Amino acid sequence: MRYLVLRTCFVNDRLWREGDVYELPENMEKSPKNFKPLDVPQVAEVKPEETEAVTATTEAEKGFTLSRAEGFKCKVCGKVCKSEFGLKRHQRMHK
Repeated sequence: MRYLVLRTCFVNDRLWREGDVYELPENMEKSPKNFKPLDVPQVAEVKPEETEAVTATTEAEKGFTLSRAEGFKCKVCGKVCKSEFGLKRHQRMHK
């Protein structure tokens, strides 16, 4: 498989120069910081706004949405927790 060298480095007692393309042996350890495979199709990056939209849709489909007004409220300080377990964990700090 062919690899692009991302930065000049020494691996296995050999100098690999940045920007060059090499056919590297399968048994050689290849750090993603140093080598990028060229024969593998690249995966598209997911934008954060796309992730948030998917999460919001998923929560709506499940039939619940959480806001700061909903949930379990601490009687000591007023902090709102998403779950009863979260509230119990939070209340330990008041002891």
